[in-house]
Amino acid sequence: MEKLTPKERLKYIGDKVKQKTKKRVYRSNMMLNPLNLKHLNRLDLLKADMVTLNLEDAIAPIRKEEALYNIALFLSNLENSNIFIIVRTNPLNNGGK
Repeated sequence: MEKLTPKERLKYIGDKVKQKTKKRVYRSNMMLNPLNLKHLNRLDLLKADMVTLNLEDAIAPIRKEEALYNIALFLSNLENSNIFIIVRTNPLNNGGK
């Protein structure tokens, strides 16, 4: 998967239906770099209440598209998770899409 271009990864995007997250008190948040597929694949093993997939500061502008496709690919194939997942992006007027 890592050798595919971001656009080639689109054909692997799934259509799984997600379960709604129950409201609760969140005590821990872990920020992950979506360019590291190993981190995304181990998301269900984390003990954090929330995970932030960071597209803002942690990603070089030239690799933001690749990171965005990684997140789309991962989330579209995720059936359920006990972790509340947040995608952090740049503001639209500052390079966000």
